[in-house]
Amino acid sequence: MTDSKALTTGSEGLALSSLRGNAVAPHEILTSPASGSPCVHWRLRVFETVAARMELVHEMIAPEPFAVEWRPDPLLPPRRIRVTGENTRLEAQPIFHRPGSPGALAVARHFELDGRIRVEEVLVRSGEPLVAEGVLIDPEVFAAGPYRGGGGDAELAEATIRLPTGLSIRPALLPWALGAAAALLGLAGATTAASKLWKLGFSVDVQAEIGPQKVRRPLFP
Repeated sequence: MTDSKALTTGSEGLALSSLRGNAVAPHEILTSPASGSPCVHWRLRVFETVAARMELVHEMIAPEPFAVEWRPDPLLPPRRIRVTGENTRLEAQPIFHRPGSPGALAVARHFELDGRIRVEEVLVRSGEPLVAEGVLIDPEVFAAGPYRGGGGDAELAEATIRLPTGLSIRPALLPWALGAAAALLGLAGATTAASKLWKLGFSVDVQAEIGPQKVRRPLFP
């Protein structure tokens, strides 16, 4: 894919851009903790049942950056644009792993979760076409200007990545540091309705009207 669109540009090496390219791994291919599938990036939303009408929601993200292989000019070699997952919004169709499924059990073992869990998994696979939008920071422009930099790969900051299977109306998975916090979902009626929809094959994100509360997981020696 060679299409690109620069919305605004500047001589300081920054541009608000929309790029079409393919996902690549800058170093080595990753393995998703849920499905075991090879990928360049993974994200998990884990629903852990801690009581009859209560779930903890963990959002986990691969810490390694990945890259978009982008060809701004068909006559030139492609360039790799670095993307840091923690600061990236991702729109993609999730894969569902029901409680007791191999994927859910694998996640429970990997992250040492004791409760009954179900998982939503999002993968960015190597070579997958995508659309990336964000602020393009290009060292080549810095090097050509009055303030010469040390070179290096270009980076897309504040990025939004859209995959072909993405759902534009679906909220993006938010970065979540493992062990830092979890969202507590209340409202018994909403939880009961969500569980019924889950059995029918639907996934519903339920939040209390006052917003999610941060709850620390107990640490045992």
